[in-house]
Amino acid sequence: MRVIGGSAGGRRLKNPPAGESPRQKQAREDAIAIRQQQLKQQHKDLTDQLNDLMKRRPELVDAARNQQLDKLAELVDEFEVLLKETGKIKG
Repeated sequence: MRVIGGSAGGRRLKNPPAGESPRQKQAREDAIAIRQQQLKQQHKDLTDQLNDLMKRRPELVDAARNQQLDKLAELVDEFEVLLKETGKIKG
């Protein structure tokens, strides 16, 4: 079994296409490598844009944090209800 891209997180290809010539194999691997580079660059660009947005609009970070804290509080409440229902805590 071969890993495309050479990384453990790469997509595994059990069987290469049947009857693939060495030239076709190289072309396919080159296309995959190019696509991986494009995706890495796209990831970097999006990360940079997000970081820039968070610097320009810190209120967005605060709003996201507050939303997460609200969700956490809801989960704690649900957990306490479950504990009471199972008799693990009294209250």
